[in-house]
Amino acid sequence: MTDAKAAIKRMNAARNFPDGTCPASRHVALMAEALAKKGAYPMLEEDPRHCAESMAATVESLWKARALLDKAGIVWWGVD
Repeated sequence: MTDAKAAIKRMNAARNFPDGTCPASRHVALMAEALAKKGAYPMLEEDPRHCAESMAATVESLWKARALLDKAGIVWWGVD
């Protein structure tokens, strides 16, 4: 299994729809799946700003979640 396929498999195993997802993270997941399978995602060229907004919102949520885990004393690093 390639690294990309393994990453997609881990991503899909962690998905908890709908509670653990949002529109931005689902969009980023679609981009990752398409890029891993086809090497292209047409919307990246058609509407790169929308793709960038989804990526930024997903990373923002990730970083906020990690900050909350830090405040709660939960060790998250080394998990991904």
